Amino acid sequence: MRILVLNAGSSSLKWRLYENGAMADRGVADRIQGRYLEAIPRLKVDGAGHRVVHGGERFHASALIDSEVEAGIEACCPLAPLHNPHNLAVYRACRELMPGVPQAAVFDTAFFQSLKPEVFLYGLPWAFYERDKIRRYGFHGTSHRWSTLRAAAIRGRDDLKLIVCHLGSGCSVAAVRGGEAVDVSLGFTPLEGLLMGTRCGDIDPGVLFHLARSKGMGLEEMERMLNHDSGLKGLSGISSDMRDLLASPDPRAALAIDVFCYRVRKYIGAFWAVLGGADLLIFTGGIGENRPEIRARICAGLGALGIVLDEQANAAARGAEACLGRGGVETWVIEANEELLIARDTEALLNGTAAASTAPSAP
Repeated sequence: MRILVLNAGSSSLKWRLYENGAMADRGVADRIQGRYLEAIPRLKVDGAGHRVVHGGERFHASALIDSEVEAGIEACCPLAPLHNPHNLAVYRACRELMPGVPQAAVFDTAFFQSLKPEVFLYGLPWAFYERDKIRRYGFHGTSHRWSTLRAAAIRGRDDLKLIVCHLGSGCSVAAVRGGEAVDVSLGFTPLEGLLMGTRCGDIDPGVLFHLARSKGMGLEEMERMLNHDSGLKGLSGISSDMRDLLASPDPRAALAIDVFCYRVRKYIGAFWAVLGGADLLIFTGGIGENRPEIRARICAGLGALGIVLDEQANAAARGAEACLGRGGVETWVIEANEELLIARDTEALLNGTAAASTAPSAP
């Protein structure tokens, strides 16, 4: 079966072609400014799978897109105005280019629909949740689900307690028990939680009131600052790229890295407490997979939780699945592969079975 996987951004489109479960081709179109009809590859396929950022409370799993699902995705556009409209535009362009070819939506938020109300609710007046659905949704769900499935395959059981650290340009930590998400650092938007490349992570909301009053900053200016000019970039004044900061002698680069590692360590400890211990700590994403020095700094001082890295194994692990230490909590690098999971979900739906929920083999 040939499956086309599409990941749409505001000005780019990334795609991969999978044939019988193996990647056969890939590509990216940049600076397309919404011209998706030109960017989508002309390929003969059996189905197409789309990464859709926000499924709200409606979508708990991947789904074949029909008029009802399309309307549901559109209804979530106010919750993800920078993402869902582009996801929909690519789906509609594919429908025009490939009439009759079934298409599936794989939602970033679906994995976190297992969160309990005490986890996803904010301490705001009830009407904001009941009427406006303001709550913790979580993102990077396809990445966290892939790591969860791989962990089950590695250990040969799915009743595991996992702490999954997705560390890249965007960052998040998830607590998982028995294959279901229990908590996640990202919230109503991808701003909450860890320090990221350009996003601030956790911040006292009172800071924004202070900036509005003392600096006259408006909503759009603050939103841009928090999303695009903060995080590693904002603290260092140099770059949002961890590689640049590690190579820099500037003390602000070192400070930004210290803040980054501290925030991750803090969430690991919190989620260890939430789970009542952990079986595996997982690092994934560009930083998580490829920066042993960052993994070492994050895990320093976590021996009391049973997290102890093997220095040689950690130093050798770059971009491939590997065990980094077998203390009370095993530590692993698991290579992110959201596109393959989207392809497998799409194929499963086309075959009339549930989206991928069994442990996948390594690609």
